[in-house]
Amino acid sequence: MKKLLVIFFIISSFTLHAQLDSEYKELLKEIAEVPFTDSLLLKAVEMQAEPLDTFTIKKWFTQALSVANNNRLKNREYYLTGKITSNSNFDLLVVVEQKKKADVTGTQVVYLVSTKKNGGYISSLEVAVAGIKNKSTYNTSSLLYSDNKIKLDTKFNLNDTLYADVNVYKINKNGRFLLAPKY
Repeated sequence: MKKLLVIFFIISSFTLHAQLDSEYKELLKEIAEVPFTDSLLLKAVEMQAEPLDTFTIKKWFTQALSVANNNRLKNREYYLTGKITSNSNFDLLVVVEQKKKADVTGTQVVYLVSTKKNGGYISSLEVAVAGIKNKSTYNTSSLLYSDNKIKLDTKFNLNDTLYADVNVYKINKNGRFLLAPKY
């Protein structure tokens, strides 16, 4: 009897894994592949897309977007705007967050989310930000290169003083974003 229960448990776990994989493929089927050969500019721009529903956000992007707190979903809309599936080990998804708070004027955040080929979360990075909050202006953009390097260019204006920084990230073979050292 115990052997029968163990066999049943193993078979059911394979079935659950296959369902998750097919649901992930259905999610990606609606999203356009982002074409790039040498480099790709990632920045916050106005867009016309259908927002993701709360169930989809919680199921696929909870770890990437820190949406475990329900209050974070109330004042924001999330969009899945593109995918890069050319890597054999992981997929890169472009997820956009639109903030709708009264004290924020048009703030938009773009995330690059790496997932396993079956949809499992690996890592995420905030690659672009544009907006105004409390008399501060934010403008961050990134360049994604074909060798999985990301150059993150951050600029913000606070009290009439401009601050700027450049960071370089490398996406390793497992899909994790690693900050490269500054020399």
